Amino acid sequence: MRTQDFWQRLPKFDELVDNPKVREAMDRWKGSAAVAKVRTAIEDLGAEASRRAEQWQGLSPSEVIDRLVRKIDRPSRATTPTCVNATGELWGSPLGGPPLAESAMQSLTTAAAGYLRLEENASSVAELVARLSGAEAAWLGASGSAALAVHLKKLAQGNQVIVARRDVSDIERGVCLARYCEEFGVELCEVGSAEGATIEDYRSGIETASQSGVERPVVLRRYAEYREVVGGADRLPTSELVRLIGGAGGLLIEELGGALLDSAPCKLGIEIPTARAVLSEGADLVILRGDGLLGAPRCGIVAGRRELVEEATKNSLAQAIRATPLVEEALSATLKLFETPERLPFVHPLYALLDAPLENLRTRAERIAAQIDAAEDLSAEAVELPNESASPRGFVRLPSWAIGVTPQDGEILALADRLGHCEKPVFGRHEQTRLLLNLRTVFASQDSALVQALAPIATDEVD
Repeated sequence: MRTQDFWQRLPKFDELVDNPKVREAMDRWKGSAAVAKVRTAIEDLGAEASRRAEQWQGLSPSEVIDRLVRKIDRPSRATTPTCVNATGELWGSPLGGPPLAESAMQSLTTAAAGYLRLEENASSVAELVARLSGAEAAWLGASGSAALAVHLKKLAQGNQVIVARRDVSDIERGVCLARYCEEFGVELCEVGSAEGATIEDYRSGIETASQSGVERPVVLRRYAEYREVVGGADRLPTSELVRLIGGAGGLLIEELGGALLDSAPCKLGIEIPTARAVLSEGADLVILRGDGLLGAPRCGIVAGRRELVEEATKNSLAQAIRATPLVEEALSATLKLFETPERLPFVHPLYALLDAPLENLRTRAERIAAQIDAAEDLSAEAVELPNESASPRGFVRLPSWAIGVTPQDGEILALADRLGHCEKPVFGRHEQTRLLLNLRTVFASQDSALVQALAPIATDEVD
C-alpha cells in the first residue's frame, strides 16, 4: 500500500477521536497526552503501511482502527529507549558502555532516593578500589579523560610528558591526547615511532627532559584501546621502564583504558595488563575506565602511590570533575561482585555475554537466521566469527556467531536505518553487501526483538 492510499483510507482526525474504540483508548491517557498518543499512533501506522504494502492491501477501515487502538494502548517509549547492540563491541561504540549489574542499579536507585554522606561514601569506594588493585590510595573522576587531566595538570604542568609516538591518539572517542595536554599546559615529548618505543627511546626522552631543566620527568604509557597498531613492537615490561625512570627521579603513569583492577575472571582472547599487575611492577599510578571490562558506570579510576594521588587531587579542578555520588554507589556495588569472580557470569550482564558458550551462540544464530530468511525482502544466514573484536581495536577478542542479513534490493543503508528506528532499535555492523548482527553482544532475551525488527510479517500478531 502506498502511503497516500493509507491516508485516503483513514478517517479524518476529528472522526477518529469520536470513534468509540479510539475514544475508549484515549480515556486511558490524560489530557494532551491522549491527543499526542493518537497522532504518534497514526504516524507509526502510516510508516508501517508503506513498509508492508502487500499485507495492508486487504485491510478494512475497521481493521485499521483496531491496529490504531492497539498502538494507542502501548506504553509510551522511554525518553532514552534501550536498544539491541548487535555490533559485537561490548563498549566503546556510540551505544555507550555495557548494561549495569542488578545490584549496581539497586544501589543507585536506593542512593537516589535520599541524602548521602558524600565524603564518607567517596572514601569507602576509594578504599575498595585500592584494596582490589593493591594500591596505597585511589581517586574517582567523572571519566577516564578527566582522571588523566587532573593528574597530568598537577604532576606535569610546566614540564614535559614523555610518551611513545603511537600513544598520541584519542583518550576516549573524540578526546585527543595532544590537544588535551595543550589545554592544560602540559608539553608532550614524543619518542619512538608509530609502531612503538624501545627502552632506548624512553631513555633518550628522559635525557632530553633533564637537559631542559625538568626535575621530575613524567612518562605516560597507554594501552592500545582506541587505536590500531599494525606490526607494533612488543610491550615493554613495566619493571624495565620503572628501573629507567626511577633512576632519573621520574614518574610512570600507566593508562590502561577499559582494563580490570585484578586478573580477568574469564578468557578474553588477549593478554591485558591489570592495575594490580602494573602497580606490583612499580608503576606510580594507573588510570582506567569504569565502563570497560569492569562493566560499571562511566567514570575514571586512579590508583597508586598515596602521596601522588593526594598531591594531584587536593585542588578545585579535581573537586569539579570528580565522580558523582550516584556513580560511586553503582561502582561500589559493581566492584563487590569481583570479590567472588566465579559468580560473575550469573550476576553481571557483561560477563554473561563474555561467558556465553560458542555452541549456544551458534544455535541461536541458526534459529534466528531461519526466521529472518522467511521474510520476503531479506535473506539471512548464520555466520561464524572465529576471532572477532569485542571491544575497541581488538582490546578483547572472542570467537562468536552472527546473523548475516542481505536485503534483496541491495539497500543495506536503508535496512540499517529501518532497524535503528524500530520500537526496539537494533544496531549491527556493515560488511560489504550485508549487515552482520553479532550475538556476542546480544542477550538471549533480545532474540525476539531481532526477529520482530527484521521479519515483521512472521511476527505480525505482536503488533
